[in-house]
Amino acid sequence: MTRDQHSIGGILRAQADRVNAICLLVALSFLAVTRSVVAQVRQSPDSHALAHQTLKVIYPSLLKRHLYFALRGDDARPFDGLPGLSLHPSVAIVDPGDPPVRPRHDVLTGFFDFDERGRLIRWFTTSEFVHAKRRSELRDELRDLDDSEVAERLKTLSLLFGPDSHESVLASIRPIVQRLEPLIGNGSAMAASFFPRYVEWVVSTHTTMDTKAFVYEVHVEPFSGRISAITSHDDR
Repeated sequence: MTRDQHSIGGILRAQADRVNAICLLVALSFLAVTRSVVAQVRQSPDSHALAHQTLKVIYPSLLKRHLYFALRGDDARPFDGLPGLSLHPSVAIVDPGDPPVRPRHDVLTGFFDFDERGRLIRWFTTSEFVHAKRRSELRDELRDLDDSEVAERLKTLSLLFGPDSHESVLASIRPIVQRLEPLIGNGSAMAASFFPRYVEWVVSTHTTMDTKAFVYEVHVEPFSGRISAITSHDDR
């Protein structure tokens, strides 16, 4: 092989090495961007899954009833951006019915508030599943009664959790709160209080998440022992 051939071969190999190096850099850059996008997607909570799983924990009695779940409210976000968390979704659990015998109807409707990291801030429902209308009418009735009359009126009601059912309320709500800990933080001891004029129990607990402390209150209707609301605020 001549000296010129050696020279040309060296030049070609050098060019090939540069091309390979450029291709490798492009591939590594693309991989880095892809990993970044995947990481952001993984870190971005799924509103549908969060709301769905939370309701399964709060209302286990609705499982295995062939019902459907719908996420109705959603926050607008830039079309070019990554999927993000809907902070205030409205939801419904729907019985599809069996037309024309059983029409479709909403078994439960309500709304959530989440923060940017997926922490549950609030859940609230005024559905008949939690006896909302009945309790509202009863509160109006009790408004003008004195405390002794309120107590006597409550005795006439068929309550699953009456005014003296502290232990039963805690036994019912404690496992639900424990299963919600990934969304509300690690909890401490719980306390239950009955508010006769509001016709509800409130179970309170202190939680910690990401070094921040919160107070959670779980509102429980006394007729069937179902959760009507979950609220929270900073523990100062």
